[in-house]
Amino acid sequence: MEVVRLVDAAAFLAEAEPLLLADEARHNLILGLAGTIRDSPDHYPSRSLWLVRDEGGKVAAAALRTPPYNLILAAPRSEEALAVLARGIAEDLPGVVGAEPESVGFADFWSQNTGLRARTNTRQGIFEWQHGIRGQCALRAMGFEAIPIINTDNACASSRRSSSGCGSGGALASIPNTWRTAAT
Repeated sequence: MEVVRLVDAAAFLAEAEPLLLADEARHNLILGLAGTIRDSPDHYPSRSLWLVRDEGGKVAAAALRTPPYNLILAAPRSEEALAVLARGIAEDLPGVVGAEPESVGFADFWSQNTGLRARTNTRQGIFEWQHGIRGQCALRAMGFEAIPIINTDNACASSRRSSSGCGSGGALASIPNTWRTAAT
């Protein structure tokens, strides 16, 4: 396996998209930033894009960084690819953003390579096909059926409004993110 550092975000996406789109919700941040860099390169003038290619040339791991921010890590195809990526990144990293277990694994490999200690300081979640209990359902039993209720889900940058009934559907999947930081 080999680590390559790319300059062109379009080339990065062309190669990494099969890996990233296999779990789009998990990789929304890296996909969004790479797309922004591709479409508006001046928005992030300083950036690093890495791929790990296996012996057949298939992308086995991917990462992106827009300094001074943390490394953004995709789920690798193997632990070996993750170790190769950690060895191949020569930048001084303030931290890593990614889902578990790969963010923890990367931080451990990176710590072994640099001699710096890593620790988790924040955990977050990503929701896919979120479906909550609509207000109409929850409040109907309390006698509020005559009052118009608008449901709004706010997950940082998204919202959904509904005046429909109490249908079911959708699945909630939470993926914890781990930020790791290096400390001397």
